[in-house]
Amino acid sequence: MALNFYTMNDENIFVFNNHTQTNASATGSVWVGGNALYNNYSVGADLPLQTQNFYFALRVTKDMNITGGTNFTQNSGREQATSTLTKYTMTNSNGVPNQPLLYQFGSYSLEAMISYLQCSSIAWANYESLPTTQSINGTTLTLNGTDPNINTFLIDGSNVNNSGLNISNITSVNIVAPNNSTIVISVYGNNITLNNFTTLFNGIPITKAVAAYVLWNFPDATNVLINSDIYGSFLAPYATVNTNPKKVYGTILVNNLNGSLNAVNNIFKGSLPEIYNPSTAGSCISFTTTTTTTTTTTTTTTTTTTDVPSPRTKAVSDIIASVALEQTALAHILNAEGEKIQKTLTISKTNKELLAVNKSVQTMVNSITRLETVLQGKLELFNSCLCNNTIKLVKK
Repeated sequence: MALNFYTMNDENIFVFNNHTQTNASATGSVWVGGNALYNNYSVGADLPLQTQNFYFALRVTKDMNITGGTNFTQNSGREQATSTLTKYTMTNSNGVPNQPLLYQFGSYSLEAMISYLQCSSIAWANYESLPTTQSINGTTLTLNGTDPNINTFLIDGSNVNNSGLNISNITSVNIVAPNNSTIVISVYGNNITLNNFTTLFNGIPITKAVAAYVLWNFPDATNVLINSDIYGSFLAPYATVNTNPKKVYGTILVNNLNGSLNAVNNIFKGSLPEIYNPSTAGSCISFTTTTTTTTTTTTTTTTTTTDVPSPRTKAVSDIIASVALEQTALAHILNAEGEKIQKTLTISKTNKELLAVNKSVQTMVNSITRLETVLQGKLELFNSCLCNNTIKLVKK
């Protein structure tokens, strides 16, 4: 099973640092690693209603300053150890009082999540699938791949190489590929503008279901402006992303996010290669790849050469991945225990039965707490093994 977006696979939005939104929404869940400044922002409309206090449609790690808006289905939370509360007047429709609630990350490490996404973004941009082609006819960009598993494309986002594929001039993108194949569209360049364009899949308008297999990847962008609806998940791990009132149909993973973006919860269903490993030197490394792309006007060859991970590096990566998977399993167990209590309250006829169920749940929670300590210890062993913020794509 692919890790894809690490422990953020189920999030609608994960902002590494600051998230500023006005008159916008996310129909799924939102996790903010920095400050959240909202004015009439709503979350969670597509999520199931949850009245337990450990379900969060909104998590904020640092300052929370929220005016208006609605959390339709679950709780709003702020990290107990690091968060401050400036203002909170969002409406919570699940009936749980004392919003926003305080929560603890436990064994989660934001730094590990961010590092995984930063380094994987570079690796995915340089991953070599079966040969793909890209061509431009007027303002229509056609991306053609034949691999039934994964098709990767590398596009000049700022026309720095004068390739004729300046993404800001495109009015239509046609993805031609097998159904249910993973599509990775990597756009390089520091300052990217995505002007209004339509997206087609095999010549017809793309659907939300097909968009669940598409990833738009910006491995070295520092600034991205969205002026178009985007069909697919959106990864820009080093960028400040500014938006007009547009929609993104997928998971959004960015450094900073500003503007009025409506995020549609559309969980990524593709399978991304696990080719990033955190090195002991603290840098992002991937396997050596060579990618060649062609257009109707010119040919661009992109070569990226990096070091192959050592066996020790792979072992570290595997351990971190195992912690993430164990954490997901624990979340499912806690959910089951909560449902057990809810069911008991509706069918139990005696206090003795209620106390027996309560004791069973308490035993399980105590066991999970002890395991959380073990998992946290595992992660702390590798604090020095995370990649830094230096990235480089070698292009010629």
